[in-house]
Amino acid sequence: MIWLDDTNVALCIADVSGKGISAAMLMSNFQANLRVLVQYTPDLKVLINLLNQKVIDNSNGERFITFLLVFTMLKQGDLNTSIVDITLQY
Repeated sequence: MIWLDDTNVALCIADVSGKGISAAMLMSNFQANLRVLVQYTPDLKVLINLLNQKVIDNSNGERFITFLLVFTMLKQGDLNTSIVDITLQY
């Protein structure tokens, strides 16, 4: 859960393919990128494209990440979700 401000929250549940240190490092890198990029842009499409490029750059085509990303505005009761499977596109 990432608090964007006093009333807006981003929640992400993610799974990386594979096991071991390399998968753990990719997930750690994904989490760090998400925390930075979610503050950079509120546009979900732009955010997902940026995260996708980061995963492609860092995985060398050996891994992928599937994730659920939820944005909620607590006071208004709004909910914006996206389920994404980041894979390499050739």
